Amino acid sequence: IQAYPNSTRFAILRSTDFYTEKKRIEGFLSAINDYGKKRIADLRENSETRSRAAYIARQLANLKYLPDCIFCPSGNILYAADSIKKLNKNIHCIGFDMHAKRADNDGIITHLLLQDIDSQARKAWEYTGNFLKTSIFPEDKKTYIDNILEG
Repeated sequence: IQAYPNSTRFAILRSTDFYTEKKRIEGFLSAINDYGKKRIADLRENSETRSRAAYIARQLANLKYLPDCIFCPSGNILYAADSIKKLNKNIHCIGFDMHAKRADNDGIITHLLLQDIDSQARKAWEYTGNFLKTSIFPEDKKTYIDNILEG
């Protein structure tokens, strides 16, 4: 949010109901609230359509106001960027992807949050091992294990 001080209206592009996406959205909404910004739209990606980008572009076109920024929590940032191209508008995209090379989309994608799956997996194993040995959650992280244990 700090990277886009002039952005005031944000949209979220949802694609799944997975726990990871929900937690990312919760964190993003928390950041928006902290900076006094507002969410103006929840968009939905439709994987059953032939053109996901066109589907998203139609949703954007039907909004009363276009967002300044679209948050893409589930690796669907390229579809958002393609939809913006179809509208010929200047909207920032913030999102997750595992491949930096895919981020080159004519300057549309302006903030890519890379996932380091190996690092995340190592940390998860470390925290899980410590929890199983000590029954104590790590102090520096809010951790969940199989969506059952939370601390």
